[in-house]
Amino acid sequence: MQIERMLYLLLNRDKFRKERTRGLLQRVYSMDLAGRCLLNRPPAPFASNVLPNRRKREKAVFLGFSEVMRKPVYWIFDRLKNAHIVVIGIPGSGKSTLIKTLLVRASKEFGANAVIIDFSAEYADWVRMAGGHVIDLGGEDYFNICEVGGLHPGVRVVQIVNSLSIVFPELITHAPRQRRLLAKAIWEAYKRKGIDRKDKRTWSRKPPTMKDVLKILRELIREEEDAETRRSLYSLLGKLEEYTEPPLDVLAKESTVSLEEITESGLVDICLRKLPTDHIRALVAETLIKFLAERFRQIGWLESKDLRCLLVLDEAYKVAEDEKCEAVTIVKEMRKYGIGVIVGTQDYTDVSPKITSNAGTVFVLQLKDDSQINTISNSLGLSNRLRERLLTLRQGEAVTFFSLEKEYEPPFVLRISPILPEKTVTVEFPEPPDFDYHIDALLRRV
Repeated sequence: MQIERMLYLLLNRDKFRKERTRGLLQRVYSMDLAGRCLLNRPPAPFASNVLPNRRKREKAVFLGFSEVMRKPVYWIFDRLKNAHIVVIGIPGSGKSTLIKTLLVRASKEFGANAVIIDFSAEYADWVRMAGGHVIDLGGEDYFNICEVGGLHPGVRVVQIVNSLSIVFPELITHAPRQRRLLAKAIWEAYKRKGIDRKDKRTWSRKPPTMKDVLKILRELIREEEDAETRRSLYSLLGKLEEYTEPPLDVLAKESTVSLEEITESGLVDICLRKLPTDHIRALVAETLIKFLAERFRQIGWLESKDLRCLLVLDEAYKVAEDEKCEAVTIVKEMRKYGIGVIVGTQDYTDVSPKITSNAGTVFVLQLKDDSQINTISNSLGLSNRLRERLLTLRQGEAVTFFSLEKEYEPPFVLRISPILPEKTVTVEFPEPPDFDYHIDALLRRV
């Protein structure tokens, strides 16, 4: 029996050798080679996702080059879910430069208007240099929050009350009686100026100011017999009175700007730096955003996908943190109207999650806060490599995420090519090389 077994092994030694070798190779492949696969896709975007199709004449905004393989990267609105952009980065990381670059190139490519809500006058000089218009509120210009602006006065009453509710939550949010009394006073102020909700011809008449509204509140106090209602009226009066009397009387001023022209005037910077307090800046900003949103609703939907206007909210925590703010409404509803919102912030948590989760594009520049890096990494699904890369980004580098309509493009590192020098708006775009498409085809097959 043993002799027969030995003869069998000798006659079949080649077969056993092949099986043993196959098993060894299989173990080496699964345990070692897979972890170090040389054919693994590099962390660079597919050219077909970041380069415009020249045959279809796609409109696109040049951004810069990918860190790996130095592919030209374009912001292609037609392929994104929406035009909303979130830019996150510490001061000096290149956040403002990126926003300026986006605005100039979007204007050149799409003919898009741009409205900047500028809390610190950071963009004012640049807008003047680029041939835009600066509205210096609190300085040479004033904005009356009771301005009708061609909208239905009933809509404006609701907008004014809602704006005050967000800016002064202790004043109105938890006091429905105060909301009703304030709306009643604003309506009465409109009537006294001859503005009738049923007669559209009267909507262009000179509107009241908040000083007129407070005058009516004082009259209501004298006429009111109910003690609880009188207390609500006194509370309203006390909170708003200081903003209608010098030196903080910005709510008592008449408008010097035409709100109807803001959305159609190219590049417009609404500078809020000279307004007296953060409360007033936030109130004016929220009111302006509400007006702009309603204005675009009146203009109507676009028949085709296009970019009509970009609204920039830098230092966005002042108007984009509350989930009830109008910026959230614009992000959720204005895509069909051709509106894109660019939100700039130093802290990811300062912006409502309803904005960050719905943005079609996210740029994450230099950050130093570990907890913020972890939050962003989890939110965008960053790999360990990109999570570590966030700690070593240089000025002008950004981890970039495009939310495409038809396919998924993993985040990648972008080296931004700004408008240089900043004193010119003329910029040359590199031609997309054809060989990138062939490389993409090979990588997809791998």
